[in-house]
Amino acid sequence: MTEDFLAAARWLKARPDCTGKLGAAGFCFGGGVVNQLAVRMGSDLAAGVPFYGAQPNAADAATGAPPIYDGRMNLEEAPLQAQQAQQDLEH
Repeated sequence: MTEDFLAAARWLKARPDCTGKLGAAGFCFGGGVVNQLAVRMGSDLAAGVPFYGAQPNAADAATGAPPIYDGRMNLEEAPLQAQQAQQDLEH
């Protein structure tokens, strides 16, 4: 099913009426989808807003995901946000 969401996101981004910027938001299952899109699409996803949902593992999160806002902001439970926070500290 992840491949279907990934294909849909790429299709939307490629449409002529798209600005080229794509964001995703989701709750629970949808939050997990947002996290997977962030890991798989990298900079092709402009931003993501997952509300709960499955988190990717830390190794996948280190691949350069886009800006992510997670309402929990518990960096131990949110590896994408922890990676982003570390990158922000380094720059």
